[in-house]
Amino acid sequence: MKKIFYLLVACSSLNIAQNFFPLSVDDKYQYKMYWYVSGPGGYYESGTDYYSVTVTQDSVIYDSIYYKIPALWSNSPYNNDYFFRYNESIQKVFMKITDDDTVRLGFDYSIPADSSLVSYIRGEPYEFVSNGISTQSIFNNLRPVYSMTHLDYGLRFDYQFADSLGLILFEYAAGDIFFNSYSEHELISAIIDSLQYNPIALQIDSMYPVIDRPINTFPFLLTIPFTTNYQALIDSFSLSIEVLRSDSAFASSIIEIPLSNPKVSINPTGLEVGDKIKLRAFIRDHSIYNNSHFYPDTGWAALTVLPPVSSVEDIINNLKFKLEQNFPNPFNPSTTIGFHLSEGSDVTLKVYDVLGRKVATIVDEYIVAGYHEVEFNLANPIGAGSIKKPASGIYYYKLKAGDFVETKKMILLK
Repeated sequence: MKKIFYLLVACSSLNIAQNFFPLSVDDKYQYKMYWYVSGPGGYYESGTDYYSVTVTQDSVIYDSIYYKIPALWSNSPYNNDYFFRYNESIQKVFMKITDDDTVRLGFDYSIPADSSLVSYIRGEPYEFVSNGISTQSIFNNLRPVYSMTHLDYGLRFDYQFADSLGLILFEYAAGDIFFNSYSEHELISAIIDSLQYNPIALQIDSMYPVIDRPINTFPFLLTIPFTTNYQALIDSFSLSIEVLRSDSAFASSIIEIPLSNPKVSINPTGLEVGDKIKLRAFIRDHSIYNNSHFYPDTGWAALTVLPPVSSVEDIINNLKFKLEQNFPNPFNPSTTIGFHLSEGSDVTLKVYDVLGRKVATIVDEYIVAGYHEVEFNLANPIGAGSIKKPASGIYYYKLKAGDFVETKKMILLK
């Protein structure tokens, strides 16, 4: 008897806590869609796209508030301009098509696994089978997830909804003996009632090497490393350049930075000794967060044009001790770390985890003055420490050269 009582209490609490279809104006969802189409003669196309869905308005329909999710396309989760209402007390979603006054059933989260329901979520009746409620880790939190499937005559729809998030996965598949098409829509971020889920990070780590340099060492390649969760969402990446002469603007330009190889040739025309070159990078995406980032965050990075040099030693004398940001970052399994030495020195370069445990020793030797780059490869770590298989996360690499010590952060993303 006690077991039955506890079970009823647990189920009652679970139902009260669950909201599989949160609705509010301006709620935003970002999906990653993988798709392919195949056909006769070896025909095959595939791709990955990103799109966003926004709850655009609320309307009173039959004395209840409904929320509009706009149409996308025929094989997407919502393929018409639908109005939705979620009755949390009975765990049902009702919907109304724009040009139809009838209110129909969209989802019923209360039916047990292996039970069937007729849903109008596609605009016409389809019989779905409930897969019940499971628990999944989503955005690093365990959440109840409801799923249901339609499979009939070569056509399949799969829907998954997570508590407090809404639609997290939609799969569409259709085919016959000639053509087959498939798409998978995975939720990668959301903004619901001002709460942010998995915000898409975007930043520029650094620009290097930005150092004063002799006029006869122009042009030079400037590397601008960047990090982002989804590179395909970046829609602008550029470098602004200004040349000052006697503290007055002499020339300016904006150069687009290629994402595949983020390097820019710095060679302003008409340079003279004593000119100052100011640099500032800008990056922006078209995610639901509208991320943008400058480097430096404020002001400009600057270098001065020095008199010409005639020997390698003169160039070396203009260098400073400096540890650069690794590139790429995040990385998997390898990344490159650069550093400057103004003079020859005994050098150590080591990697540590967030608890201060040594992961690897990359460099431990005497190195001559100049600019150097080394590769850190997790598949074959040099002088590996006690951690044999580092997990995804934040790590620190530390350069020590004589009295100079500098540490920077890097991210392993498996």
